Amino acid sequence: MARPSTYGGDISLMGTNFGPSSSIPGLVQFYYGPTSTSLVLCSGPSYNPAQTVLRCSLPAGTGVLFTQVVVDTQASNIVSTGYAFPTISTIPSPPTPGGAITITGDYFGTVSGDVTVTLTKGAYSYVCPAAAINFAQTKITCNVNPGTGTWGVVVTIKGQSSASYTMTYQIPTITKVTSIPTSGGFITVTGTNFGTNATLVVLNTTSSQNVNVLCSPTINTAHVELRCSHVSGSGPMNIIAIVDGLSSTVFSWNFIPPNITDATRPTTLGGPITLTGTNFGDVSSVVKIWYNDGPSAFMVCSAPTVTTPLHSKVYCGVGAGTGSGLIFIEVNGQRSSNYTFWYVAPTLSGPVHGGANLPPTGGGLFTLTGNYFGTNNGLVSIWYTVDGGAQQTCTMGTVTQTSAVCNNLIPGTGANSIVATITVDGQASTTLTTSYALPTIGTVDIPPTSGGVISLTGSNYGTLNSLVVVNWWRPGGAMQLCTAPSVVNPHQAVTCTMPPGTGPINFQIWIDGQPSNIWATGFAFPGISLITRPPTPGGPVTITGSNFGNNNNVLYVTFSGQGSTFNCSNVRLLVNFTLLTCDIAPGSGQLNTVVVVDSAVSISGTLTYLPPNITMVSSPPTNGGLITVNGFNFGISSSPAIVTITTTSSLGASTACMGVNLAPLHTQFVCTVAAGTGLTDISMMVNGQPSNVYKFLYLPPNITDTTRPLTTGGKITLTGTNFGDNLALSLISVTYNDGPSVFRTCTGLSITTAHIKVECTVLAGTGSGLISINVNGQRSANVTFWYIAPTVSGPVHGSANLPPTSGGLFTLTGNYFGTINTLASIRYTIDGGAQQTCTMGTVTQTSAVCTNLLPGTGAYTITAWIVVDGQTSPNIVTSYAKPTINYLSAPDTAGDTLVVEGLNYGTIDSLVFVEYWKTPTSKRNCTGVTVVANHIRLNCNIAADTGLFSVQVTVDGQQSNIFGGFHATPGVTLISQPPTTGGPVTITGSYFGSVPGVIVVTMSGQGVPFQCTGVAVEVSQSRISCNVPPGSGSFNASISIDGQVVYGKMTHLPPTINDISSPPTTGGLITIYGTNYGHVTGVVTVTYTASNIVCNTPTFSVPHFNLTCSVNPGTGTVPITVLVNGQSISSTFSYMAPNIDFIAEPPTQGGVITISGTNFGPTAGTAVVTYSVANSAFIPCASIPFLNHTTILCNINAGTGLDAIKVIVAVSSVPSNTFVLDYQPPTISAATRPSTVGGVVVLNGTNYGYDKNMVSVMYSAAGGAFQPCTGVTVINHFALSCSVNAGSGSISYQVTVNNQTSNIFGAGFAGPGSISITQPPTPGGNVVISGSNFGIDASLITVTMTGQSTTFSCSNVQIVTNHNSISCDVPAGSGSFAATVNVGGQTVSGTLTYQAPTISQITSPPPHHVRIRPPPWPPPRRRWSPRGAEGSVLRAEGTEVR
Repeated sequence: MARPSTYGGDISLMGTNFGPSSSIPGLVQFYYGPTSTSLVLCSGPSYNPAQTVLRCSLPAGTGVLFTQVVVDTQASNIVSTGYAFPTISTIPSPPTPGGAITITGDYFGTVSGDVTVTLTKGAYSYVCPAAAINFAQTKITCNVNPGTGTWGVVVTIKGQSSASYTMTYQIPTITKVTSIPTSGGFITVTGTNFGTNATLVVLNTTSSQNVNVLCSPTINTAHVELRCSHVSGSGPMNIIAIVDGLSSTVFSWNFIPPNITDATRPTTLGGPITLTGTNFGDVSSVVKIWYNDGPSAFMVCSAPTVTTPLHSKVYCGVGAGTGSGLIFIEVNGQRSSNYTFWYVAPTLSGPVHGGANLPPTGGGLFTLTGNYFGTNNGLVSIWYTVDGGAQQTCTMGTVTQTSAVCNNLIPGTGANSIVATITVDGQASTTLTTSYALPTIGTVDIPPTSGGVISLTGSNYGTLNSLVVVNWWRPGGAMQLCTAPSVVNPHQAVTCTMPPGTGPINFQIWIDGQPSNIWATGFAFPGISLITRPPTPGGPVTITGSNFGNNNNVLYVTFSGQGSTFNCSNVRLLVNFTLLTCDIAPGSGQLNTVVVVDSAVSISGTLTYLPPNITMVSSPPTNGGLITVNGFNFGISSSPAIVTITTTSSLGASTACMGVNLAPLHTQFVCTVAAGTGLTDISMMVNGQPSNVYKFLYLPPNITDTTRPLTTGGKITLTGTNFGDNLALSLISVTYNDGPSVFRTCTGLSITTAHIKVECTVLAGTGSGLISINVNGQRSANVTFWYIAPTVSGPVHGSANLPPTSGGLFTLTGNYFGTINTLASIRYTIDGGAQQTCTMGTVTQTSAVCTNLLPGTGAYTITAWIVVDGQTSPNIVTSYAKPTINYLSAPDTAGDTLVVEGLNYGTIDSLVFVEYWKTPTSKRNCTGVTVVANHIRLNCNIAADTGLFSVQVTVDGQQSNIFGGFHATPGVTLISQPPTTGGPVTITGSYFGSVPGVIVVTMSGQGVPFQCTGVAVEVSQSRISCNVPPGSGSFNASISIDGQVVYGKMTHLPPTINDISSPPTTGGLITIYGTNYGHVTGVVTVTYTASNIVCNTPTFSVPHFNLTCSVNPGTGTVPITVLVNGQSISSTFSYMAPNIDFIAEPPTQGGVITISGTNFGPTAGTAVVTYSVANSAFIPCASIPFLNHTTILCNINAGTGLDAIKVIVAVSSVPSNTFVLDYQPPTISAATRPSTVGGVVVLNGTNYGYDKNMVSVMYSAAGGAFQPCTGVTVINHFALSCSVNAGSGSISYQVTVNNQTSNIFGAGFAGPGSISITQPPTPGGNVVISGSNFGIDASLITVTMTGQSTTFSCSNVQIVTNHNSISCDVPAGSGSFAATVNVGGQTVSGTLTYQAPTISQITSPPPHHVRIRPPPWPPPRRRWSPRGAEGSVLRAEGTEVR
């Protein structure tokens, strides 16, 4: 039973026995009512359809209904239902302080007293006060409590409740956040919709590095102000407030910016600089630091890092520089002011006496080393003196951070004779004392053992006139002179003459008493140019070279390599100094060779033994084995590290000969070769020396046995020796012939067992042939092989392909028959009679045709065999073919001649017997059997019957197949259409019979087939009926009459549409009311709009009658089509009208308002917004930025007052409700301070409008009564001015604009201005204080003096001149005090100074001699003057201090 709408409408009762349509009017009454005892008559009921559905139209109402039907005085049971349940479609979001909400939906009725609205959150719920119907059926208003988050809302109308709808309080907003130091602190967050429960509030701040910080706040002021302790941070921050799961939009705020108070000195190389200050942030802050070097542009200070203590120290890397520069820091985008920093001053460290880099005695370049010199030689100066002489200024060369070059040092000599100072960018180093350079030997000629002139080159040797001594000595020996020394190139080269000698020696030069470095060298070494090659048994070796000397006793020859070192024996000189000989031991390969003369070792030479040579090799089998290799120079070792023997096949594959054994030495090896074939190369490597390549043969192949191949051709296996392996497969071939035929190649060769078995494929053949194998050019002898003999397998008794009884073709099956019929012969006997020979037809490997088999009958009467190419098969015994049936005529149901067609019926009627039956237990003989066509057709007589039957023929004792026949087939001409609820179906046709028990009606085509129930024969032979279950669309109908089937099609009635509910413009569920929708959603498709959009998720609320689905957002009236299993119906539906729920009050200057509501449509352009200000004509919005179904923006004009604006939204020409709202009331946020004499004040705030006639201002001075502020002028919507009277202290203001009153704003009169105070004498007295804004009331004024560790008040304060001067009395004192004047709580500071002392007389003192002598200027230059070991005196020009 469908529930009627609360607007009133149709209700359908479904049941049984409501009577035919003729029962209306008069005999059928439809009763309804709110209780079962208060039923009233519903007029004008109708059937849809008759018997089962009764429909009637009810008036509007709500709540429970009871219904009853009376048909011809017979009353049905009473059934309870009800009007449609209320539904909720939208609820606006209230602010967290609570307030009125409007609930939009449907089926709310019209009586406010019937309405209850319940709000639930978790376990807590309450009834929303003041619930009332705001718009009949569709809108309810009530006042919600303060709250946050989401709540479930249920509307109950007369005990019937809607589904719970989610209401969400307005999201929080943030308007202001206070700034804090980067070390953290308390932030205050101002905004709206914060609620009252701090446990539900979380503040989430995010830095520019996307670092999230959660803060659990306290609530300072309910709903509007939060406070929480924030962790450290820096720069700009984003913050959101999360109240009970709802997030505000992002608000931006900042930490306090950084400030620098100190900086360390970086080196001139650049590097770390540490800044000290405040608000630098921590390690997570994004810190950037810029600096410059004097006048240069600012640069980035690299790798800024915040260090401990955090927030107050940071370091970074500056570039190279000198002097001073400016630096500033930026922390997450916030910048400090500039700060001055200094680079480190220069220091000197070298060159020092005795160290490196001393200047040459010839002067010129002089390089000072140290640190922090910078790199700009224009900012660097070097001063120096030599031997206490006049100060010299350098011409500067290259300057680096650690060195500075003086280009013009004067020549000189001696130790500690140079005193130097460097100045960099205005900062001077300390002095450095240093020396000229010592002589240095760079190279020395190596003397030959015969002696001679040598040259020593180097530096600082002095001039041609320098005193030069050259000493040389053997290590551990006495020092000797190199004679005739001379400086041949000033400062750079000395020569002298050496005597003959050998071995290592040292040199040292002395120049003017200063020693050089010691230079180690020696006499010339021996050398090798040629070594002869010995055989591997060893023998004499001759070595040619130089510097071998002439003494065999100090002469050695040493060989090394191959893991050992040994001396050559019997070493002796053949030619002094150039040729020697010695005897070498047996060996092989190469050896390193050196000649040693008196411990002097020559450069290594190479000795090489003679290489190996192969002269003969024995032959192995193809599977490999031992071979003997003969030759000479094979050496003395069988080790694989020394000797390798390699064979290389004709295919190029190389393998090692394993297990090498040398016996006897030098001339013979035995080793094991790998498998191979044919002619093969062999070579050896002895200790790295290759032999010649020698060729040898493997043993040839031999065949000892073969397998028999198939006559179709195929595999044959050869067994024997020396066949090789898979590596030699490409070198192996097999040839054969078939009897007298030519030899051919056996294909598909493979080795099945290496060296002893091969397999290949021969062509088809019969009989015998010859075969041989060739392995890598070596061929075996021919052997004889045989093909397989023939075998016979069929035809066998009872199988197919038996010969017909008429004889003729007879096919033997089997195998290995060959394909040549002249080599094949079939022989047979019948019933043991004489042997017959066939005329042969086609022969294949598996069948042979005999073309002239004699006629005959019976089983196992034929004995046959085949002879192929001289080989005879075994016998086979077989039979003639059985009879078969392949056609039966359809006899009349009154009895008729049955025609049987098939094969093998013979020609004799007496041998043929025919049976037929409907069941195996009811077999009958078909009488009068006659063979009407030999072997293929019979006639006999069958009795009257219907339906299906079976037939079998027996010929000469052999039975045929069983073959089915049938009587005349029924036909179908018409099938009626049932509703989707199911019910009776009538089928009209022919040959249905009159027995329902043999009739089966089956419906199929939609899933699992089903049978129609309650089959009945309505008209014998021509009409039957049955009942179908609920369904839709078309079904294939199968009608079986006694096993004979006929087909038709049954189609359900098509769907209809009676009504469709209206969805919101956001889309959602619609309900479609009608008939024949079926009960399976999978076959239902609902499309709407001209584009045929699919209505999603169709679902039955009442199967067959009510259908729901989900439509997309839209507006207006839309076409819709319901398709049920291929049957469709079209109609239209309309989206809900728009509704305005809430509009925030706009400011008086007008601007964009946000319209919140429902059903504004899915796209821009579908909504039209008009508004009226102060009851003027409605005008369209200047612009309508469309946001969504629930939000539209509208730009309205300026205005003021309560209920001043009316707004209507029309969507697709359908208007909403009219929404009335106010302009925002005025607010005061700032006020100027008037002088205490009174005057104009300016109030800043919002919403002052534009018409001063609608504006009034009241003020209260010093807590007194409010009074008008006169002369009001509206400057703009944000500022106005008016005039106040004279006064002092505090003032409160309040503005009223068009009956809307602002907040009360506290300000004050202007505070006292800067002051001057007369000077009292030290005994104290009256002082006069001049200034401004002192007012006229002395009781509001106090004067306080502070200083000298005391505080006191000035007494007896009096007004001297209104507003401008006052007086008071101070006690005795002296000096200065800080003075503070307080006028009504507002203060100004100044200074009170007692009168200064005056001198009126001075008495004379006794005489005393005093002489004041000013110091000299400029200060004198100072230098150290030596005084020997007794000390020194610091002297200054014009002074002496002792």
